[in-house]
Amino acid sequence: MIYRLLILAIVFLSTVSPAESATMQEEVATVKADGFGFIKKGNVPDARAAAINNAFSKALKNVVATLISEETIRQNYTVLEENVYSMSHSFIQNYSVLKEKATGNMYQLTIQADIAAKRLKSTLAKEGLYHLESKMPEVLLIAAKQDRTTGELLLLSSEKKNNVDKYAFEALFSEYLEEAGFRVIKLSDNLSFDSNMYSAKDLLTDELMKELGTDYNVDFVSFIRMLDTYDSEDRSPGSASVLMTAKVIAVKTGELVFSDMSKGIDFGSESEVALGRAVKNAATPLLKKMSSVIISKKNGIDETLSVVHMTVSGLKSYDDFIKFQKAMEEKVGNIESIEPRGFSSGKAVLDVTIKGTTKKLSDALTMIFDTGFNLDIVDYGADYILLNMKTLKPSE
Repeated sequence: MIYRLLILAIVFLSTVSPAESATMQEEVATVKADGFGFIKKGNVPDARAAAINNAFSKALKNVVATLISEETIRQNYTVLEENVYSMSHSFIQNYSVLKEKATGNMYQLTIQADIAAKRLKSTLAKEGLYHLESKMPEVLLIAAKQDRTTGELLLLSSEKKNNVDKYAFEALFSEYLEEAGFRVIKLSDNLSFDSNMYSAKDLLTDELMKELGTDYNVDFVSFIRMLDTYDSEDRSPGSASVLMTAKVIAVKTGELVFSDMSKGIDFGSESEVALGRAVKNAATPLLKKMSSVIISKKNGIDETLSVVHMTVSGLKSYDDFIKFQKAMEEKVGNIESIEPRGFSSGKAVLDVTIKGTTKKLSDALTMIFDTGFNLDIVDYGADYILLNMKTLKPSE
């Protein structure tokens, strides 16, 4: 995917005043920010636009700094740049230019902007960087190891934690979720739970997961399964491979809200070192996806319907436009309806009603690549998405 980044230039520092903090409580942050843009080849309008975008980005960064710590910002710099700052204009509700001037080859201005704080908080929460004011999710964690040869599932219990290999991945999941603010109950810690009553295979069913979640009074139940670790015969003695699967059930509805798998491989000087790294390599991507989905479900982010204004460029004909609509209807699951608004000169405009967020739609559009379309996601925000149809592959 190709994401268009807003042009960044030099920015003056801006601050959030006490009055602005009071405005934050009303879910709108009003901030001032200075921005610069360079005048190239005498093109003043482009320099002004760059300065505005520059000021947007700085204003947003200052509001983010009031919501999360400096350390969190530093550790998640790339995530913030790609998923928040690059779409700063989608968080701007209103703005006005207070002063502006051109000096030499530089255009300078000051803006006052109203930033949608609630939307920003939700976006940061989806990235696992901010805890919404509502109670954080409570999760019952069930862990099991599956033997690669026999297929037998061994449920982790308090009596079986002496095996470090089997316990390591459960600890990774619980520690990650706890650090993110979740309340985690590990089934293996509960001495009153009789593991002889249920097999691990039984607990994989949605019905029993929901029943256990009700008994433990949690919001979600997560079942983590690790397939047997091993040293590959055709690799160095210190190599290890791990396959993990994770599923999450919402206790209140019994809905399967997450199901995915991840593989981790590592080559270490010692088998234990390689195994530990392979476990972490498999667990990390699962944890990021799973925690994001749980937070979204807990706060109802994925349950709301929203209209996305979609612009598709590069279509060769109206027939291609119709084929593209059909491909979306058949392949993209979170679309409720598609309303064509116009087609002209290879460009189509549609209003797409979706369940969830524009980011979720953007990710889902990758599913239609196998229908013959070669798409670039040029840009997207809270209520719009820009696509470019580079080529249309011949139908098989």
